[in-house]
Amino acid sequence: MKVTAVVPSYEPDEKLIQVVDGLLAAGFDDIVVVNDGSHEGHLQPFAEAASRPGVTVLTHEVNRGKGRAMKTAFAWCAENRPDIDGVVVVDGDNQHRPKDAMAVAEAMCREPDKLWLGVRDFSLKQVPLRSKLGNKITRSFMKLACGVGVTDTQTGLRAIARRHLPLMCSIDGERYEYETQMLLSLKGAGLGVGEVVIDTVYIDENQTSHFNTVKDSWRIYRLIFRHIFHGDKKEESRFEIVSPLFRQQRRVLSAGLWAIYAAQLRASRFPAGRRAGAVRDLWRARRFRRDQLSPQPPACVSG
Repeated sequence: MKVTAVVPSYEPDEKLIQVVDGLLAAGFDDIVVVNDGSHEGHLQPFAEAASRPGVTVLTHEVNRGKGRAMKTAFAWCAENRPDIDGVVVVDGDNQHRPKDAMAVAEAMCREPDKLWLGVRDFSLKQVPLRSKLGNKITRSFMKLACGVGVTDTQTGLRAIARRHLPLMCSIDGERYEYETQMLLSLKGAGLGVGEVVIDTVYIDENQTSHFNTVKDSWRIYRLIFRHIFHGDKKEESRFEIVSPLFRQQRRVLSAGLWAIYAAQLRASRFPAGRRAGAVRDLWRARRFRRDQLSPQPPACVSG
């Protein structure tokens, strides 16, 4: 098995070295770390990582988002690692066990025509409320509205066969919403999804996460909105013929997504006034105009 471990990272602390050392000890001999535009005070972990055997560090000059960091690594691996079976993406905050990364990588090698996910158990007490609410409700709504059934929609532990890396590079999304877009793109690409149950680890209630509850949650739910309204034109026409209530059903789904977004904000640490302002500003700035909801897929750029 030849699998490259990909570790996107922004403003890391000592946990990044713990991740790299853990992966090396678990048997990964090729690791690609992406410095996503970290500031000077956070560069030492990357220098330490680069000193380890088998570790390559790619650098973005400015912060471009986790999605772009993943695509930078995918493009680099597609060009420079012709003999690998695939890649496994591991978060740099030490919340993925090396043994779980290996298990997901092995599953990908057995069944390479699936996107493999390491899925967590959100019923456990250590899961922060915002993560529990966001993942469970979004999971249910993605299944209802988009026909995408996964246990953990936002897991960062994912494995992809090398032959599918060009497809992954062509998928829209620059930040955390890219991980959702990957799932929404599977059906059209003819790929399945596989799951491996992993340890559920939250260090200090995930305080070091760079996930922005307002902006990143909105980017994710906007994708689901877009999928509802612009997913499959043939499928849409079929439903309009079968059911004259199709448009009304879409309005109900949209209202439900706004309710989910508001609930996730309430579960966050934002003050009530700031939450209301955030929802109002986003609604005004991002009204749904069909001619603005079809951006061109970004090109991959190596670090």
